[in-house]
This record gives sequence, structure tokens and C-alpha cells, in this order.
Amino acid sequence: YKKLFSHFEKNMTLSATHKILDILVSFKEDTLELNIDEISDATQIPQSSAYRYVKLLCERGFLEKSSAGYYQLGYRFQELSTIAAKSNRDLRLVALPSMQQIARQIVETVTLMRLTDKYAICIESIEGEKAIRAVVKQGRLQPLYVGASSKVLLSEMNENEWDDYLPKQWDKVTDATITDPEVYREQLRLVRR
Repeated sequence: YKKLFSHFEKNMTLSATHKILDILVSFKEDTLELNIDEISDATQIPQSSAYRYVKLLCERGFLEKSSAGYYQLGYRFQELSTIAAKSNRDLRLVALPSMQQIARQIVETVTLMRLTDKYAICIESIEGEKAIRAVVKQGRLQPLYVGASSKVLLSEMNENEWDDYLPKQWDKVTDATITDPEVYREQLRLVRR
């Protein structure tokens, strides 16, 4: 009985964790504020449960009320963002002089990307000097099948590992996005060469 209850309790805790994370990731660049109805719709969590989770997230500083009935990400994320930036500080400090030299020579944006889970995340960026230029902000996540930096990160891996990082579903992000896995793998081999 104790073993069964422990297993049930563990699964309940895991389920609650997933729901809380689903609530947090429902906030996006174009959806900075959400009310309980919108959170419930976005996460498929019943309104009463969504309200309980939102209340807990507010108490812990992960969410805060922004206006009547609406919530936004809270101050705790700013703290975590600062900590995350500091955790990459040594790598950024080592890379920065080389990045600056490259940026001066090519007059283009230079970014330092790191692999994190199934994304590439920008941990440092130097904007190019041209009138029309790519802007990549620190903290920006991109899927690993999008962008040149993702190809560089993946090309350094053993080919047997690629399937662990590439998605099952390939969505078109831009007109140039490759959505054929075999064509993408061939591009990775080309980048490696």
C-alpha cells in the first residue's frame, strides 16, 4: 500500500509540476499578459486548478498581477535571468575579445550560442554596423534546425546524436527554413567539412 501511494503521490507531484510549467511557458513575446480564462484555455487546465497554480506562482514571485484580472511574469524571472547570465560569464569573457575582432573584420552581427536542451541559446551578441543587420538578443532561444549557429553546434556532434536533438515535427520558421530532415543532415555534414 505504501509503495502504491508513494508512486501515486510522485505522479501527482510530477503532473502538478508539468501544469505549472505549462502555465509559465504560455506567456510569450506577443502574449505578455493573460487572465485565468486564457491560461486555462492555453494549458487545458480547469479554471479552478489554474487559479490555484497562478496564486502559488504569485506567492513565489514567478507571476504578478498586471491589471484587473491579468497576470504577467514576475520579478523572480529577472533574478533568474541575472543568475543565468552570470553562469555563462566565464565563457562570455573568454570569447568576447575574439568576437569583437571578428565583428570589426566582417562588419556583421556575431553571436555566441550555446546548446541547451533542444535549443540554441544566445549568451552573447555583438551587433553588426551595417544599416540592415541581424539582431540577436541575449537569452534568445531558437530550435536546433533553425539558423547557422544551430548547424555549427550540431555539426560538431556525432551523427548518431542528431536524432536526440532534432524535432519530430519540422515547422517552417522562415522561407529559408529546411523542413526535410535528410536535407538538413546533409547540410550538417557540409558544415562539418
